[in-house]
Amino acid sequence: ATLSGGEAQRVKLATQLSSNLVNVTYVLDEPSIGLHQKDMQKLIATLKTLRDLENTVIVVEHDEATMLAADYLIDVGLGAGNLGGEIIACGTPTEIKNNPRSLTGQYLAHQKHIPPVVHNRPGNGEALKIIGASSLIGANFWPAASLNSGSDSET
Repeated sequence: ATLSGGEAQRVKLATQLSSNLVNVTYVLDEPSIGLHQKDMQKLIATLKTLRDLENTVIVVEHDEATMLAADYLIDVGLGAGNLGGEIIACGTPTEIKNNPRSLTGQYLAHQKHIPPVVHNRPGNGEALKIIGASSLIGANFWPAASLNSGSDSET
């Protein structure tokens, strides 16, 4: 069995957090990929804990909650791949939302929206059967420190 990129990054984060390293620069590429929405606040708490331990945390991310929780954003665009590479805007999430050049800011400010999928593909009538798979039900990739930070509620 293998882990997705996001899962592997989260396992490494849990290990790093338990080691209490300081003055480390972490660069994460979309750590929210594959993560259930209810666990996003745990990821954000973990990233903030790393920051609070005097580390630098750089995250490439498209998740709204993660961007809004950031101390500082750098909006790179205008497009993807060869169409991008220009720094469009820099600042706090509020500054990015108020920057008319920032397409990201327009989405964060809810001025632009991604339309929901209106219809799904019809499919071909075939079914997928999974044989011999095991589950990680109950597996917990979050360090205890992030589970209890900032909240007394159960997770």
